[in-house]
Amino acid sequence: MNKKRMANIELLRIVAMIFVVILHYLGKGGTLLPWGDANFMTNTWIAWFIQAFALVAVNVYVLIGGYFLTDSSFKISRILKLWLQIFFYSAGIWLIFLLLGQVPEMYSGAYWVSMFMLPVTSGHYWFASSYIFLCLLAPFLGLAARKMTKKQLMTCIAVLLLLFSRLWRIILPMSTPIDDRGYGILWFVTLFMIAAYIRLHVHIKGKWVKPLLIYVISSVCLFLSLPVIGVITQSIGKMEQFYAVFYEYNAPFTIIGAVALFVAFLNMNIKSDKLGKVINVFASATFGVYLLHEHVLLRNCWTGVWKVQEYYPTSKFILHFIVVVACVYLAGTIIDLIRGLLFGAISKLFRLNKVSDKLSGIDRFFNGDKEEK
Repeated sequence: MNKKRMANIELLRIVAMIFVVILHYLGKGGTLLPWGDANFMTNTWIAWFIQAFALVAVNVYVLIGGYFLTDSSFKISRILKLWLQIFFYSAGIWLIFLLLGQVPEMYSGAYWVSMFMLPVTSGHYWFASSYIFLCLLAPFLGLAARKMTKKQLMTCIAVLLLLFSRLWRIILPMSTPIDDRGYGILWFVTLFMIAAYIRLHVHIKGKWVKPLLIYVISSVCLFLSLPVIGVITQSIGKMEQFYAVFYEYNAPFTIIGAVALFVAFLNMNIKSDKLGKVINVFASATFGVYLLHEHVLLRNCWTGVWKVQEYYPTSKFILHFIVVVACVYLAGTIIDLIRGLLFGAISKLFRLNKVSDKLSGIDRFFNGDKEEK
């Protein structure tokens, strides 16, 4: 895959992370009032509408990772760099708060110390933990996908969707033990196999309008599901909690929208090399944007610092939404680019590349019969 094509996907990575920030603004900011709430207003409709278009974020981000990991060799250095980046934010932000004496009492004690110092295994960042676990499974999942015929892979995906999507909760008003709402490794594996199918069997023809239109239609359908399901459950009574049953990562409209948006960007062509380089620089900091603003000690900033709930009922809601999302994203990008430079300098100073070379035996173990790339 050439650099121009990669710039397309890296642009989508940026879009996906902007969507993540939007989801957190809306959800943690308290704008997504439940159906039938007495304070339901025009801005509530706007919030749910934006949510419908942004909900594909996590699925898209995992699809991007799965697409590239399907046919790439395992590198333990990749996992270590990812872990160090997570640790940098988790422990670093906690230490800053600790030195300033600003760690709330509820986040003190041995449990929270372990949460900040062992962010992956403790689940400080649910997405980061699941993604690292997926990276560890990727060599085996990729091998399985490559060995399967097209029909076998399609059958595998169908079974995974049947087991781990939100289908059963939509058909029947009941929860199942294996429905993690798209927040766990089981759903990430499902997305990986979908991405593998796209990588191995979907031909890039440069046609992006149709899949982009499918994304828009699926997002609109997701939004319309709110009043439809809301009215039905309200009329039945005692089932109002199912009003947002389609608003999950593993629900049909979200899955269709994510795949369609991914395919649309896959078919786009960025001709400018300069633009491609700029996109790649910004895209390299996307994960840092997530790790910064989703730190446990910063999650309440939406209501505490940014005062979303104060602006939400006013005419300034949209302007506030745009400004805050832009500020959070740009701040996270700048900080992570600085972190990248710091890590690069430390790596050169201590010659950490040699340490990575000494771990090549682990790479060969995971890659099996596959040659190192």
